[in-house]
Amino acid sequence: MRKIVVFLIGLLFCAIACADELPEKEILIEALQFGKKISYAAGVEYSEPAGRRVKGKFAYLVNRDGSVCRRLDLDSGETYLQNDTGQYGITPAVVARIDEASPLWYWDSLYLEVPAKEIEGSSFSVREADYCQKPCYEVTMTLPEAIFLSSVTGYPANRLSDPKDAFFSRYAYTRTFLIDRDSKQIYARKHYNSRGELIFNREIGSIENREKPDSKLFETPEKITAHVLFFRNFQELVEQHSAAASSGSRSTGGLPGRNWMNWLLNYGMWFAFGVAVVAAAGVVFLKYRKQR
Repeated sequence: MRKIVVFLIGLLFCAIACADELPEKEILIEALQFGKKISYAAGVEYSEPAGRRVKGKFAYLVNRDGSVCRRLDLDSGETYLQNDTGQYGITPAVVARIDEASPLWYWDSLYLEVPAKEIEGSSFSVREADYCQKPCYEVTMTLPEAIFLSSVTGYPANRLSDPKDAFFSRYAYTRTFLIDRDSKQIYARKHYNSRGELIFNREIGSIENREKPDSKLFETPEKITAHVLFFRNFQELVEQHSAAASSGSRSTGGLPGRNWMNWLLNYGMWFAFGVAVVAAAGVVFLKYRKQR
């Protein structure tokens, strides 16, 4: 009898523990819906479309009204900022309004929508994991067989049976998500095609804190000097200013501050010659005055 009581108590505790755990599917749905409403700051590293590898800090602020502000400070000295007045690029030499500052939306893709039909029809698994020493769920969803996939995507079923079809190389057949156990914030997301090849990879970076970043970080910059369409146009503008400043420092007749050693090497001889000529003229002038 005593063993039966102990067994029943054990079952009760297991039931309570299981009640606190969400099903895999619900964990993902909750994360996609609510995770992007969390403010945070993180150290980031990523590759731009042109191939440049950049590092910096990203701040994400969710305001009381639900609007979002973003700020990206790169180690290279560029800052990108978005608030309710627009998007901006900032360097010591250039401050510009940008119609589309794409780096600011890089991490929004962690929350790309997953079609409801795919969520309903996919198989799910979950295991415990961690991300930067933070306890997580690793949720994996995998699409079912080709016939169902055709009904979800509209792609012809007869072509879905051909593994050489382009569909297999570009469509997310398996998705994995690293989701914070408590906040349901998504830290990382990967997509694989039907051949198991990685076709999408995004990570949030090293979370520094979840406190709301200071709102002053997102204030509209003063003295806006330009207006460009895209992020790349802003980079070109910065490069033009840098080239002009470098050219100006080489051509100026005065001592250009930090480049004084280069100036001395290039023009020192002529400067010394000029001083000698002036000195000689002064001597001649003084002798002429004494003779008078």
